[in-house]
Amino acid sequence: MNRNLKLTRCLVLGLMILGFQAPAAPRKAVYQVKQMPVMEGNCHLQAKSLAARFSELTGVPAEGRCQAIQPEGYDISVVYEGKEGLELLTTKADLDFPSRGHVFFSKENCQSQLESEAKFFKEITGIEPLVSFCRSRETYYGLKKWALIIEGFGSSRLSPQWAGSRFAGKPSTSLITKIESEVKSHFTQLGTPVRIASLQEDEHGALRLNLMYYGKYGEQVVSNVLASLDSPEQCSEMLSDLVALNTLDAQKKALGYCITNPYDRSVDLVGIVNVLAWYSSLLSVEDFSSFNHCQTEKAALIKFYKESAGYKVVGGFCTQWGPNWKVYLLEEPSREKS
Repeated sequence: MNRNLKLTRCLVLGLMILGFQAPAAPRKAVYQVKQMPVMEGNCHLQAKSLAARFSELTGVPAEGRCQAIQPEGYDISVVYEGKEGLELLTTKADLDFPSRGHVFFSKENCQSQLESEAKFFKEITGIEPLVSFCRSRETYYGLKKWALIIEGFGSSRLSPQWAGSRFAGKPSTSLITKIESEVKSHFTQLGTPVRIASLQEDEHGALRLNLMYYGKYGEQVVSNVLASLDSPEQCSEMLSDLVALNTLDAQKKALGYCITNPYDRSVDLVGIVNVLAWYSSLLSVEDFSSFNHCQTEKAALIKFYKESAGYKVVGGFCTQWGPNWKVYLLEEPSREKS
């Protein structure tokens, strides 16, 4: 056998024994933008411009590729190299439901908020947006709605998050407008900047509260039923109890609304809360024959749970439970959430 070939084989075998590994090829990562508005007459040139802007903001070399030409704009991908993909911050909804991110009923309404939201994105994250535009989608009912898309690369303590929850009952149009406005102002004042609040039917016809805010976690601000009552008067009493409860801890303050529920012929006390700060809940094991009976016994029951049964109960609401009534109790969580 040729002497040089023998030496080569020995060298290869020796390197394998020593655990030598050749350097891995750089990993390709891809960033995609769907329906990007046309800013240049040619999709390929716009892809090239987007890749150049990407490199300017991230310091990472990249190539832009035109993937498709759609009626609403260009589909573009930006390909770059790195051991791991860069961290993307985006206002795009994390779940692909039309009602979750696509909350604007007109392109003009969406675009009217684009400049201020892009500015806020930069202010709160410290990251310059790479793209900011409005993207459309057609719902199951043939209704076209728009989503606000703002995206940039980098690390930030707070980033865009989404929360969605079922909303009981059937509030009036004016009450829906009031709720959306108050949710934004209330939780922003408490340190969770809510930028989009949308209370509208989802693709299945169920009413949902969808929120986009800046924070550390998703699903942070949600609505739930605190009590089901027979009448608006009963609900008003429970709402007064919630207002009193809000005075105990400013960070735990919740919004409350009495909502007529035609589906089960009740009036629900609906609370909108920050789950990271809100109380734990439990139903009393004790039953009551009527709302008035529950109301009469509630204060003594709460005192018993707090002083004798070992619960850190701070309050409660009388609620229907089958043919009877119970107290929906709230208590301090055993460990503060962070």
